[in-house]
Amino acid sequence: MPPLIRRAGTVLAAASLLGAPAVLLGRSAVWAATTMKPLTIGGVVYVANAAELEYIDDSLAAHPNSSPFGGATIDLTADITLPPTLTWVPWRVFSGTLNGNGYTLQGLTINASPGRIAVGLVGQLTGTIEHLGVIAPSVADSNPLGGPATGALVGAADPGATITDVYVQGGTVTLGRSHGVVGGLVGLLGTAGLGAATLHDVYSTAAVSAALGTTGGGLIGTNSDGFVSGGVWDVSTQSTDTGISGAVGSGSSTGIARPTGTQMRTATPYSTWNFTTRWQQSPDQLPTLRMQSPTVPSLRVMPSPGGAGGTTALTLTGNSAADTFAVVGSNDPVPLGATIPVGATAYVSGHNLAASPNETLTIYEVTPAGAVDALTTLTLTASDVKAALPGLAIASTTLPAATVGSAYDHALQASGGSGSDTWHTVGSWPPWLHLSVAGVLSGTPTASGKSTFTVDVTDRSGATATQALTLTVQAASPPPPSVWTPPGLTPETVTVDGHATEVIGNLGANPPAAIQYGSLGGYVEERAAIGAGASFAGEGTDSSYLSAILDGSGVGSQAHVSATQQGQFAALYQKLGIIPTWTDNTIGMSQGVAALVKAGAPTLAIENYLVQLDGFSWAAAQAQAALGFPITAGT
Repeated sequence: MPPLIRRAGTVLAAASLLGAPAVLLGRSAVWAATTMKPLTIGGVVYVANAAELEYIDDSLAAHPNSSPFGGATIDLTADITLPPTLTWVPWRVFSGTLNGNGYTLQGLTINASPGRIAVGLVGQLTGTIEHLGVIAPSVADSNPLGGPATGALVGAADPGATITDVYVQGGTVTLGRSHGVVGGLVGLLGTAGLGAATLHDVYSTAAVSAALGTTGGGLIGTNSDGFVSGGVWDVSTQSTDTGISGAVGSGSSTGIARPTGTQMRTATPYSTWNFTTRWQQSPDQLPTLRMQSPTVPSLRVMPSPGGAGGTTALTLTGNSAADTFAVVGSNDPVPLGATIPVGATAYVSGHNLAASPNETLTIYEVTPAGAVDALTTLTLTASDVKAALPGLAIASTTLPAATVGSAYDHALQASGGSGSDTWHTVGSWPPWLHLSVAGVLSGTPTASGKSTFTVDVTDRSGATATQALTLTVQAASPPPPSVWTPPGLTPETVTVDGHATEVIGNLGANPPAAIQYGSLGGYVEERAAIGAGASFAGEGTDSSYLSAILDGSGVGSQAHVSATQQGQFAALYQKLGIIPTWTDNTIGMSQGVAALVKAGAPTLAIENYLVQLDGFSWAAAQAQAALGFPITAGT
């Protein structure tokens, strides 16, 4: 698993961590100062480099009976090469599980020191070693006071110990004293009468040598009470001058094959081994183990739509209640044990996090010391993110014109956003114009012209939109011209040429005789007409309406003025500037008649004009004025 192969973190001194002196068992103080405590997740110790493996070795060397690693489950997460300056101190007793996950250990160098009863990567094993390859070890025990069992992997595999899917390639294992047992893989397997230890699918090609008087085997020194299934030893590595006679120095060799080195590079010796998931072999090569990704307890993440548009809420379940969380997007994950990357944001489970569909997030679980405890990546789907609202914008971009002296009132409009909009003015502002927080412009302008100003609006989420607006103030319009309102219409129906016609007049009550002999005021009109140059002989006595006073030669045939004719005459009067009304006349009656005569108006128009002065309604004339001229006072 690539994120586990490299690790960075705080450098810790073994002496300060273990309470041990700076130099441990002859080890270089320089190397001891570069050890690093491995990461423990869910009870499993994950080892990614030599410094972390050395940390465990220091702990077991200084505290063989109380080290937390004595019975731990230890997983390698990378191939490890120990530095040439390091002399390994065998783990005195190990009852836990060392899982190599298919990775290898190189550079193992052991020079047995006094007091060691068993020599190997692990001195005494009561637990399990599995899925590990040891490359080119250099293991030697020549100390006269050394222990009785030496092996590249394990000195003594005690009852209950299990070694599965393990190999040793090359290297040397030497027992230089005159007593004890030595094997390429294990020195002593099991204890007679106390219980068996087990080897399953293992091999060694290490060169094993033993002093005279000792017992040695290419794979096992002494099989005291062990069970072997699938053991293989390279017969070509046996040393005939040192008493090594086979795969096992003493005891049963059942279950062990003894091929030559050439044969070991074929599939024949391993016919029952699992080459599907655990082992692999290239042509003309020794078998190696397939790397297995360590089972790291994962940080569990459950996404759901957030409480605001464009957000997600991650519910996180970590490995430790004391850990915190951080989130970063568009970054490669950092290894376990490293510090979180720059740009990561602290995150509290269940809170809103700005995000978008198809975005990939890396979520970290962080220990109190600041190291990555666990991590996971998550690609969000549309269902994990609450749909974003349309962006806040000001929809009002133009304004209706205002008028000087008239109250102005206009509501601005916004679109999108999260609602609860609040409006504000920005910069300079027309002194007469006001903006409410609800977005209503109001006021009464005092001068015409154009004003440009800026408004902004803020929604409940804090989003803001800004818009520049231009308002035109136009001058006030002049008041409309006054229009004369005449008295009410008084219609009258008369018969002309056998047809009933409605005419306009109010003189029907005048007796014809009184008009004829000048006893009534109606003669005023006739006199005015004669004075203006019209001939006048008299008026018929059979009509209630003044008709046809003038026809150019005296009294003509009687005629009556219809509503249509009245309108046509009214238009003529307006054109000549004479208004036949007793309330709004601007010229005298004689001047009006003279203007009509000069204009060649028909006698009916002159009579109508005179009758109008005597009280006829102007309303019907107004209705007909559209035929020629506008009826407006003073025109």
